[in-house]
Amino acid sequence: MPERNLLVLRHAKAEAKTGLQSDKERVLSDYGHQQAERIGQYLAEHKTSVDVILCSASVRTRQTLDGLIDAYPALATVQTHFLPELYLASEEVLSGALSAVSDLYQNVLVIGHNPDLHSWVLSMAQREACPDKLVSDYPTSALTHLQWHAPAWYPLPRYQANVLAFVTGKMLLADML
Repeated sequence: MPERNLLVLRHAKAEAKTGLQSDKERVLSDYGHQQAERIGQYLAEHKTSVDVILCSASVRTRQTLDGLIDAYPALATVQTHFLPELYLASEEVLSGALSAVSDLYQNVLVIGHNPDLHSWVLSMAQREACPDKLVSDYPTSALTHLQWHAPAWYPLPRYQANVLAFVTGKMLLADML
């Protein structure tokens, strides 16, 4: 049975909503740009393989992806789908987007939003394998690497994925000091 690797990333820190700007149009803060680049460096340092990227079409998720690519240029050649339905998507919508990925691909990166991104990760991860920080919160630029053996991307078995990593841009930036 093939090994499936799912990387789930919440967008980096965004500026507060201003004036008539819609929530979808919010941009990353300076700190958010730093977080995104540091997550990209982390992926590059770990030589993380990504076959397909599913990204919300919001401005802040696109900018998060841009930061990843700045730090890990190999991601620029990865097939990327900007999906409006991933904006504040429910677990069902997130799973549905993943079900559209060809089973030939083994490594998928999803970039989206809370609150359901967090609950989606928890619904797939083995409870005993979840670090306390992952269970309690899913802050901006949180990245979880889930892995399991499954014949297809859908349906994925619940509560069976190994948690190979859980990091945040804040944690990684603090390590640099």
